[in-house]
Amino acid sequence: MSDTAIRAAKPREKQYKLNDEKGLLLIVRPTGGRLWRLKYRFAGKEQQFTIGTYPEVGLKEARERRDVARALLAQGKDPSAEKKREKVAAAISAGNTFKLVAEEHIAKRQREGAAAATIAKAHWHLSRLEKLHNRPIAEIEAFEVLDVLRKLETRGNLEAARQIRAFASRTFRYGVATTRCKADPAALLVGALIAPRSRITPPSLTPRKSASCSVPSTDMKDNRPHISPSGSLRMFSSVPANCGKLSGASLILKAQFGLSLPAAQKCGRNTRCRLVGRHDRTLYTSNSV
Repeated sequence: MSDTAIRAAKPREKQYKLNDEKGLLLIVRPTGGRLWRLKYRFAGKEQQFTIGTYPEVGLKEARERRDVARALLAQGKDPSAEKKREKVAAAISAGNTFKLVAEEHIAKRQREGAAAATIAKAHWHLSRLEKLHNRPIAEIEAFEVLDVLRKLETRGNLEAARQIRAFASRTFRYGVATTRCKADPAALLVGALIAPRSRITPPSLTPRKSASCSVPSTDMKDNRPHISPSGSLRMFSSVPANCGKLSGASLILKAQFGLSLPAAQKCGRNTRCRLVGRHDRTLYTSNSV
């Protein structure tokens, strides 16, 4: 069979066929339409598999599709059944868009008792992924999610990009759990995003109010504050030398901060100064009765 022969084929009162090779044939209908079909045998029965119409599917492409169908036969698969399965899968995939699956997941979390603020934030995250809303969730690739997140990064929204990636990942995992997709492409992007800067602050230390401490003020030449009898936080480069030991303070420090420091000190007015933490080699103390 050749393209010239196909174009020269005229319609007749009854449909007829032009045979190619390896089971490929062209049906010429009385209306002038031309339909490609593959004749084959499966499970001992002769069957026909529709490949497409001419001229939308030319001779070369028809032969390529025939070879694909014959490869399925070699694997013990029925080309007609596989085509139907692909159509059903495509219809399901088209109906299961990213937005639909995400909204279903948000509704599930709401039924599970998630806070109203959490649900509102999830809807906001979904709105930032508008580019993916109408895409079948099973067809979304990692680069599509990354493209959305990169735009947020260029506007300086580093934390928002991180949170939206996590939201997308939760949606994909829900899609996997409900058989709407097979993988979580957003999980692959953890190392691709710029990490927001973290601000390290010393631990929050709120000393208890107590009687005034009698440890005398010392002249500190490195701008550290003097000891004051107000019961507020004090800083020392070292423990005052004129105080006596207070047993158990080292254990407190080790348990709370993982530090191995000298024992806390005892002041002259029966008032104890307890070491409560250390940051950047500075001892934080508060006094307590």
